[in-house]
Amino acid sequence: FLAPPLTTLFLVGLFWRRVTATAATYSFIISCITCIGAGILSTQGETFGLFEAWPHFLMLSFLLFVFSCAVTIILSLVTKHSEQEEMLPSYSELTGSGTKESRTYQVEMAHGE
Repeated sequence: FLAPPLTTLFLVGLFWRRVTATAATYSFIISCITCIGAGILSTQGETFGLFEAWPHFLMLSFLLFVFSCAVTIILSLVTKHSEQEEMLPSYSELTGSGTKESRTYQVEMAHGE
């Protein structure tokens, strides 16, 4: 039951530049506690009368992943980047992609010049 928070941390951190370190940390802690709690309750079969039976493990993992993504996104929108995070360069800044020189180089490499 730790796969949903880990997957969220990896995928959202990789594909969304707006994620903050604070949001990633707190959402990971909240999601881990939620997922472990859901795992314990699902193995015991306790539903608290909310539904007849727990969903299949894979469906439950997907639902926990969606919950974890939602928590990460909401916390990221509420928090701000630290000064150290704002200094990090983007991929295009590191590689120079999008500049005239990089496009010329890419065309030359494509034509074998």
